[in-house]
Amino acid sequence: YGRVNVDNLTDQKLTKPQKRFKAGETHKCLVLECKSSTKKLILSMKPALVNSTLPRITKFGDCVPGVLSHGVVTRVRPTGLSVAFLNGVRGVVFGSELRATLGAVWESDP
Repeated sequence: YGRVNVDNLTDQKLTKPQKRFKAGETHKCLVLECKSSTKKLILSMKPALVNSTLPRITKFGDCVPGVLSHGVVTRVRPTGLSVAFLNGVRGVVFGSELRATLGAVWESDP
């Protein structure tokens, strides 16, 4: 079976997803992770991920310096962000990189 976490339903946060989606509807999904031991699929319906033309990172071999891809922020800490890609590939964006990119925005309220 497949499951879409509420955070992966749309690009915007939904307060009442049950009003937007109904049982039996058909939707286009992206497989984020396949857990063969439990026969479980982790899916996303976020249009930004489903319709992206950016390369998909599905294994660490796909990761090369300079590659641009979509990822899902899974944890926010003062020291950085945890980011999930496809097939269980995860990465970290360190706070120093965020400060260089975002400046005071990251310093004041991560």
